[in-house]
Amino acid sequence: AIGNDVANGLGRRLTEQAGEGVPDSYAGLIEKLVLGFIEVLRADSLLQRIIAWEISEPGPMVIRFASARSFVLRRWVEKQRGDLMPPPAVDAPAINAMLIAAAQHLVLSASSIGGFAGIDLVTDEDWSRIRDSVRQLVRAVY
Repeated sequence: AIGNDVANGLGRRLTEQAGEGVPDSYAGLIEKLVLGFIEVLRADSLLQRIIAWEISEPGPMVIRFASARSFVLRRWVEKQRGDLMPPPAVDAPAINAMLIAAAQHLVLSASSIGGFAGIDLVTDEDWSRIRDSVRQLVRAVY
């Protein structure tokens, strides 16, 4: 129940972050997803702790947390996507998983040690750099 509540809260906050309007491209959709996920995760210390727990101590309970979150993220993308499709030669599920994992790791590293790989992740300016980089990566792939 806790995993479902946290996951559904993530879905609601992602929708709030995404704002109104339908993206005009698949790239726009994935930008909204990853950038929204970063902002939601940065603001939710409980979600950060659950994700860290999933990584450090896998077990039946945390697997259910991860499954609930994956389900909500997939459902969010399906609902937002409409008719938008990734380019045919792109393995979108794998690339999207890598983008979400990178966002997740950056937020967790920022929370615990203030940065990652020599990049400070403390100020809004630091995070602006990350947001710009996410946009570049997504547009290059999609």
